[in-house]
Amino acid sequence: MAKIKSDYNWDGTQNYDWLDAITRTGYYQDYNISFSGGNGKTRYYASLGYLNQEGVAINSDMKRYSARLNLETSYKWFNFGFNTSFALADMDAFSQSTGGSYSNPFVSATLKATPLDPFYNEDGSYNTSISYNPLAVYDKEVGDIYNTKTTTINLNPKVSHPLYWGWETLVLLSNS
Repeated sequence: MAKIKSDYNWDGTQNYDWLDAITRTGYYQDYNISFSGGNGKTRYYASLGYLNQEGVAINSDMKRYSARLNLETSYKWFNFGFNTSFALADMDAFSQSTGGSYSNPFVSATLKATPLDPFYNEDGSYNTSISYNPLAVYDKEVGDIYNTKTTTINLNPKVSHPLYWGWETLVLLSNS
């Protein structure tokens, strides 16, 4: 016990739960609304969505906004329509700047840190004797926040012409 106290400058009472410090209760919210309708020649479908996810590890969040519109109409012997969708995602993740397996605070905290390693040094700075301190992830000065914003737009127009015996000629185009 004396060797542990001297090697880690441990006072015999303090201990640090690194896993508890970098985890939290996550949550998941997903809201969607849609409507559809039409008449004898025209049909439509529209939807809006919002997703908000906070992961169990700090800095593992995602928000996504989405929309969809499908429209189809008939004119004489032809059917025209399109399916379109839009999504905007905003994701936080762990930076790859720390390199290798230590880019994930779970790996860093569980492989390198011990309950005797304090979260902070005596001067208040982050303890980096464990290579990477995952608690620094949100720090504006030294943090490793990796944010990605992605916009996705899909547009799929189509034209079809009914043939005999239930067959149909269909031309689809796609762009995303």
